[in-house]
Amino acid sequence: MGGLYDGKKPAHRVIEVTKCTYEHIDNLAPRVAEADLLEVSLSCGLPIRQALIESMESSEYCWALVDEDEVCLGVFGYACPFGDDEIGVPWLIASDDLRARAVEFFKLSVAWVDVMSVNCPKLLFNYVHADNKRAIRWLKRVGFTVLDAPEPFGVAQAPFLRFYK
Repeated sequence: MGGLYDGKKPAHRVIEVTKCTYEHIDNLAPRVAEADLLEVSLSCGLPIRQALIESMESSEYCWALVDEDEVCLGVFGYACPFGDDEIGVPWLIASDDLRARAVEFFKLSVAWVDVMSVNCPKLLFNYVHADNKRAIRWLKRVGFTVLDAPEPFGVAQAPFLRFYK
C-alpha cells in the first residue's frame, strides 16, 4: 500500500525563509513595492538594486522570502553598525506580492522579529517613512514601538518615525 504523498506540490501556499543571495536581489529588484522604493530613495538615495546589495553585505544576517515558485517576495535582515552586536538595525524591502500574502507573512514576521530580538537583546531600532502607513501598522503588530513625532532623516531629510523593540 502506497504512502499518503502523491508527489504533487501542496495545495496551500508556503513562503520559505532562506539565506539571501545576489540571485534573490536580482529577482526582487524590478518588483519592489512603490512604498519601499520611495523609502529607499528618501533615506539613502541609492538605486534599489544597489541599496539591496549594500544592505545584504552590511548585515549580520540577511534572509530572502521565497514563494513556492522560487520568486523572491522580499528580503530582510539586520545590521549591527555601532560595534555592539546586541544593538541591531532591522530592515525589510518587499514586493507587492508579499503584501498580498499578509496573513502568512504576519505569522512569519512575529517569529523572525523574535529571532532578531534574541540576537540583539539590548535594542532593535530603525526609521520608517512617516507616510508608509501600512509598514507602521505592521511594525506595531509585530511588537515594535513607533514614536509619533516625525524627525528629518536620510539624504532627503524627509519625515521619518523612529521605531524600536
